[in-house]
Amino acid sequence: PVVLSNQQLSLVETRTKSGYRRLKGPAGSGKSLVLAARAAELAASGKSVLVVTYNITLLNYLRDLCARWCTDKGKRTAFVNQITWLNYHRWCKRLCLDADLKSEYNELWVDKDGDSSHSASDFALREGLPKLALRAIGIDAQTYDAILVDEGQDIYPLWWETLRRVLASGGEMVLCSDSTQDLYESAANWTDVSMTNAGFRGPWVALDTSYRLPQEIVELAGDFAIEHLCEETVDLPVSQQLELPGLFPCKIHRSEAAPSNLVEEAIKQVANLILDNPSADELAMADVTFLVDTKEIGKRLVLRLEELGVHTTQSFGRFVNGKIIDDWDNVRRQKMCFYKGAATVKVTTIHCFKGWESTAVVLLLSKPGNARTYAEIYTAITRVRRSRTGSQLSIVRTPKAPIL
Repeated sequence: PVVLSNQQLSLVETRTKSGYRRLKGPAGSGKSLVLAARAAELAASGKSVLVVTYNITLLNYLRDLCARWCTDKGKRTAFVNQITWLNYHRWCKRLCLDADLKSEYNELWVDKDGDSSHSASDFALREGLPKLALRAIGIDAQTYDAILVDEGQDIYPLWWETLRRVLASGGEMVLCSDSTQDLYESAANWTDVSMTNAGFRGPWVALDTSYRLPQEIVELAGDFAIEHLCEETVDLPVSQQLELPGLFPCKIHRSEAAPSNLVEEAIKQVANLILDNPSADELAMADVTFLVDTKEIGKRLVLRLEELGVHTTQSFGRFVNGKIIDDWDNVRRQKMCFYKGAATVKVTTIHCFKGWESTAVVLLLSKPGNARTYAEIYTAITRVRRSRTGSQLSIVRTPKAPIL
């Protein structure tokens, strides 16, 4: 069941006078919990609700939280299915197709040489598609009583403006954000002026306490953020007060391997995790999540695990006859099918797992340190969820990767 603090519950059950609310907090502070529960409450009251993320896989996690809230509150879980769950660019595509702008939409993905490609340019994703979506809204678009956006640090003011255009009169908008996990370097676009123009007034609502992270991870993440991340954007997690020492034990393992041996070393670490936890109640294979910093390493890892007879839930494409088919449609399909309850080992990128959680995380690091990789690493280590039976973080790095 979903358990909320008094502050979180107040945010779930109320709205601001203007209808606009912005919520910030460090990893594990419950932003997604609040958003999912608020969506359920609004749907239960008959409101039309749109939940938007940048990350495709995060939608599955939010749906799960919403269903758990509905069950815990004694509501019919059908309310979950009354909510529209879309990542931002899929919502834009739906708008364009509904407005008969298919040809204009297809032109966005044609490069200067006239060749069509599913690998869209940054400009098309950041500006081209949102601007076309604005045209589509002017033609015909469904409106919503409430629009809730998670991982708001990943979106741009222009994207927010397109969403505002489909908000019904007197409606409600919520933006949840953690600039410490700014993997796409888009948070800097949200200045005080742009925030004011986006409908926000007054200070952010801040959730300071981390209810998900073990104390060992809170300390590791805090030290790492202070050393490597921009001080202006750091929002450090704080442990819950009066927590008994040892109540949520967490083991942190570190090892180093050559790039060619990184995958084998990571698998070895998982074998050690299982051997250290012989009871299935403490750690099962389905609890293990591999997080990689490149898709190439992820594919190698999936293929090697499948060779060993270890089935995976992954986000890199369809696994067929010993190969991974990684065209755009298959990759998206795999992301849509990536869900927490799958009884298999999980393998995905740090980007795809942002917003999620796991009691056993194996992190594979191969890239040298810079502003973006530091943000990725912080995001990865804060995916660990505490548990009374214990949690695990194994960090496997190449010599050129940052040291934690």
